[in-house]
Amino acid sequence: MAKKYSRLTVTESRFEPGDCVVSHHRQGRCSSLMPPERNNNKKAATIVVVVVVVVVVVVVVVVVVVVVVVIIIIIIIIIIIIIIFILFFLFNQIYSWFKAEAEEDEEKEEEEEEDEEEEEEEEEEEEEEEEEEEEDE
Repeated sequence: MAKKYSRLTVTESRFEPGDCVVSHHRQGRCSSLMPPERNNNKKAATIVVVVVVVVVVVVVVVVVVVVVVVIIIIIIIIIIIIIIFILFFLFNQIYSWFKAEAEEDEEKEEEEEEDEEEEEEEEEEEEEEEEEEEEDE
């Protein structure tokens, strides 16, 4: 049972949890300055719950941040790959256009060379005909 003390000068080290420090004899009540052990257990349990909640919140926040960063990195990598494919396609298309133009230019040059050769042959034939006519006269 709780011990009753009538003086306030007694040091706390002599008290046990639940002991009365000030006793109200007239009303039969005890106002205890030292809480019972279960109050200490409740405080300890409350502190443990608060610590656990804080740790869980911190872990959840860290996990969410890591997941968001990983998702952003994956999106950036996908965008870079798409840009590389688009650039590759464009360079390939531009290369094929230049190649087609170069082939057309080569064909035109070959046609021009053939035309020039034909003209030269015609001129030679005409010259030969003129020489033959001169010889005949």
